[in-house]
Amino acid sequence: DSLMAQSGCDSIIVTTLTVNSIYEIPVAEIICEGDSILLGGIYQTISGIYTDLLVSQSGCDSIVTTTLTVNPNEVTNESVTICSDTEYFVGGANQTTTGIYQDTLSTVSGCDSIVVTDLTVVPTTSSTVAMGMCTGDSILLGGMYQTMSGIYQDTLVGSNNCDSIVTTTLTVEDGFVLNIEESICLGDSIMIGGVYESASGIYTDSLMAQSGCD
Repeated sequence: DSLMAQSGCDSIIVTTLTVNSIYEIPVAEIICEGDSILLGGIYQTISGIYTDLLVSQSGCDSIVTTTLTVNPNEVTNESVTICSDTEYFVGGANQTTTGIYQDTLSTVSGCDSIVVTDLTVVPTTSSTVAMGMCTGDSILLGGMYQTMSGIYQDTLVGSNNCDSIVTTTLTVEDGFVLNIEESICLGDSIMIGGVYESASGIYTDSLMAQSGCD
């Protein structure tokens, strides 16, 4: 530029003009479902491309373009059945009660992996049985053949795959021996053991008592 000084001579001003660049900055951000991040002037929760206009040190625009990825949380539903005499670790503790329990783990992306467990506790059943048998007989109770009166317990597997405990009260009863004396006259007979007897002697009949024993 050439200007006229007060003396009438030229005064030359040399201006150095610098044109500063607009900065474009690409950014990639990742958040989890349920989280948010301030982009484009508001908090964003959806994957997309967002632009923020900032001012650089030189006073020019600095454009930040953010590619936002929102990773989903994973939810897994499980159904578990256990017996009442066992326990299952879920919800941070050993559980013995029917209910719905939740565990929050972390996926490889750093987001929540939620496991919802529907736990069913099946009760152990029990029953009491009274049995009788005769002396000389035996019965399998408590894992071995028993011949004496007593209380015996067996643990079986029920239809629900849980224990079914059977308690048996066993009574061992003796047979009865009855001695009977009979007299008849010569020429008479008497029914003994299903046969008419007419000679003196000792005869045996085997009958069944109310207990079922001889």
